[in-house]
Amino acid sequence: MTRPLDPATRRAIFEALLAMAWADARLEREEILAIQAAGRVLALPDDVLDALDAGPPPVAKIAAAGIDARSRELVYLCAAWLASVDGREDVSEAGLLSELRGALGIAPARAQALHDDARVLHATVPASMPWWQELERLIDSANGRLR
Repeated sequence: MTRPLDPATRRAIFEALLAMAWADARLEREEILAIQAAGRVLALPDDVLDALDAGPPPVAKIAAAGIDARSRELVYLCAAWLASVDGREDVSEAGLLSELRGALGIAPARAQALHDDARVLHATVPASMPWWQELERLIDSANGRLR
């Protein structure tokens, strides 16, 4: 990653991805593997990765991570990306993104721009790229663009 992320931002991204994976109230095997891979990309300790079984973290906890505005936007961008990687966004994912946007204090227009960025990135990567590499690319790209 081009700009190192502080531990609180890495954990907030992980928790936002975990919450998004749980948005439909169930966690599939593929989602578990994907979230574990994200934890490794984010260089999180094993005890954080073990939190998968505890269910989704509350959005208020993610927002209370004490991270700056740029990091909050990155957290939202990563969650929006996960919502869009399967080509459809269901009602529960849209609701969670709305709740996350509000909790992170991101204006609706800015959230829409971040969401659009996530969709564009996903649409422009090769279909053969593993999603954890796509996540790395998303974070690297955002590091250069977010204020």
